[in-house]
Amino acid sequence: MSAALLCVGGVALAAASLVLWFRRLNQVALEGRRSLPLAMLGVAGLLSLAALVQGPGLLLGAVSGLTLLASAGFLFLAVLAPQSKQAPVVPVGQPIPDFAALDENGQEFRLSSLVGKPILLKFFRGHW
Repeated sequence: MSAALLCVGGVALAAASLVLWFRRLNQVALEGRRSLPLAMLGVAGLLSLAALVQGPGLLLGAVSGLTLLASAGFLFLAVLAPQSKQAPVVPVGQPIPDFAALDENGQEFRLSSLVGKPILLKFFRGHW
């Protein structure tokens, strides 16, 4: 198989894999369904490696190398950050335990101070 065909196949498969990955991520449907996009990305990396072994020109070599590097990096990070399957601390429909936290002014806030009022609590997991 020609290096050009292997390169194009690797890039196309890597792109399709990432589209599938981020679509599932957006739908919050990635848990337990990571293997197909990761396998596709692995095959894309192998196709890119095969293209590089054939000694393509400068442009195809650069594209194959970038695809291989991106695929390997993404797979490495996916292995480093597996999704844990933990039971929720507060099951749906059950009362949330009282907690205290500091507000934006440094004053203590207690959830129990809002008893009887409709509220929406949203917690963010920060990466900063």
